[in-house]
Amino acid sequence: MVILELKLGCISMSLRKPLGIILAAMHPNFLQGQRMLTPPDQHKQSAPTALDRSSAGRCCGRYGALDFWESGGCPSCSYLADHFDGMLLHLAQRDTSFVAVSQAGVDQIDAYKKRLGWHFPWISSAGNDFNRDYEVSFTDDELEQGVRYNYRDGVDFPMEEAPGTSVFYRDDDGAVFHTYSTYARGLDHLIGTYQWLDLTPKGRDEDELPFTMAWIRRHDEYVD
Repeated sequence: MVILELKLGCISMSLRKPLGIILAAMHPNFLQGQRMLTPPDQHKQSAPTALDRSSAGRCCGRYGALDFWESGGCPSCSYLADHFDGMLLHLAQRDTSFVAVSQAGVDQIDAYKKRLGWHFPWISSAGNDFNRDYEVSFTDDELEQGVRYNYRDGVDFPMEEAPGTSVFYRDDDGAVFHTYSTYARGLDHLIGTYQWLDLTPKGRDEDELPFTMAWIRRHDEYVD
């Protein structure tokens, strides 16, 4: 079974390290069709046991930290999330599943999915350390001192949530491994719109903007 986990970044790694507590925290509830990650005091369940109760594939990818603002989800993460739905059926043919995870509550997630017409699996890690374990959620103290993000310490990061992706794999013996994580701009190659723009004479045409992605809006907010 492959499990795709999404955050966002520019460096990959292969740990070949048993996932244990992290995947166990994620899967016992989600893989039974529930929408909340297991709370911290229930982290004791083994990852293989949790995966054995799943109908998902051998591999799984997860996108983390679709941060919510007063007006809705983060526009840049929403831009990337617009590319999720079309891949799900194709991933399933290769024994691979996908889930997005945010610290927002289920009601907030469901309302935003309905607003933007999304259908991909998206669960809540509210009250759980899952996103912090993968270094995409930060406390106020960490933000003040500089956070660990994208494999660097002391990063001056402006928000409590950051984007990233991780991949998990279960072998034939049931052992679960965390095989890949990437952050920041490392998910650009997953954004189909950017790949098409990169083929055009003007490219992304972001050089004169105050910051890259400044042009992006939630897809129901473009005026034309």
